[in-house]
Amino acid sequence: MTDSAGFTVRRVLVALDASTRDSGGIDPAALLAARLGAELAGLFIEDVNVSRLARLPAARHVQPGTGRLIHVDESTFRRELDSLVERLRARLASASDTAGVRWSYQIERSPVRAALLRAAEEADLLVIEVATLALERGLPREAERAAHACPRSLFLVQRGAPLDAITLVYGLTPARARTLEAARRLSRAGTPRLRVLIHGRTADELRAAEADLRAQIDVSEPWLSMIPVELTTLEQLARALQGLDAGTLVIGADDSLLCGSGPRRLFEAAPGNVLLVR
Repeated sequence: MTDSAGFTVRRVLVALDASTRDSGGIDPAALLAARLGAELAGLFIEDVNVSRLARLPAARHVQPGTGRLIHVDESTFRRELDSLVERLRARLASASDTAGVRWSYQIERSPVRAALLRAAEEADLLVIEVATLALERGLPREAERAAHACPRSLFLVQRGAPLDAITLVYGLTPARARTLEAARRLSRAGTPRLRVLIHGRTADELRAAEADLRAQIDVSEPWLSMIPVELTTLEQLARALQGLDAGTLVIGADDSLLCGSGPRRLFEAAPGNVLLVR
């Protein structure tokens, strides 16, 4: 049985913080909002824990361009943070106007995880750039915890990866119809390319999944390609994705390949962006 609920997105939320550089996922979030017919909400999270550290006499930060540790006082920290907040507001306004979507901007002083979970309750799709919300490699820890607990769909942005070249991971999951709809809506604008990686644990399950897909979509369309493959683990999915365009991977949160894996492992398995459909 499939989930009859469609993939409806009215509000896209992009999360930003003091580690944000360049657009921080704003530009792809605006494009997503335009393609999905949604409004765009920007949330700048001022992590209260970082703000407390800035008040300490021994506070230091890494100087961009030189890598040197330099002293930072609270007034300098506040001035630079306020400047970043306004630059990101202007970037959000510009990207939204270009994409033709309504937008809003909010600042919240709170721990990252708590702020994300509260904001996500009022959104349908949460957008996080992996270089944002932390200074560590990969998806930041607090954002990962929030994303894992968040009941909303999640879009993980790999800086520089295009939204096009959509790859849908399709199996016999309860929410496969909604996941298929999400992939089709993303592929309708721009260059309409949709690659479907059909998977099953056995040859019989693989054939059943392919037959199920054919019943839902016209597989003869020239913009559609199908790749049947037997898969049972996320690691096997990562190998199957090697060599494919680093575009956007669409997968349902209920897909058996995830087996409870967090967003970090899923992102590391994908060559580009990831849309986790819930």
